[in-house]
Amino acid sequence: MSAVAFPLELVVDRYYLKDVLRAVLHSIIFHRSFEVIRPREVDIEQLGVTYVCSEDAEVENTIEDKVAALVRTVDAPGASNKVQLAVMFFERRPKKAKSWFAKSEPEVCWE
Repeated sequence: MSAVAFPLELVVDRYYLKDVLRAVLHSIIFHRSFEVIRPREVDIEQLGVTYVCSEDAEVENTIEDKVAALVRTVDAPGASNKVQLAVMFFERRPKKAKSWFAKSEPEVCWE
């Protein structure tokens, strides 16, 4: 199965970049989660936007790391003011081993 792309073009002032990235990523992850999660509302008062995110610390840390990496890319000297962000969901499928010692699980993108 090949991944399906849903392009979304956003024009964001640099001042709001971190907040908008957090809102977009948390919204996608929250609505795609298969687990029962406890929601938490977050307000971006300057933009008049509220979004829901998970209270999972691991998810929060991962999103913060990705937001920081993208902001570093934008802030790099000579960097373009346009960036592209891709969110892909993978599952690990057990691979039938040809020997006793091979236990690889390829990651397959499903969305």
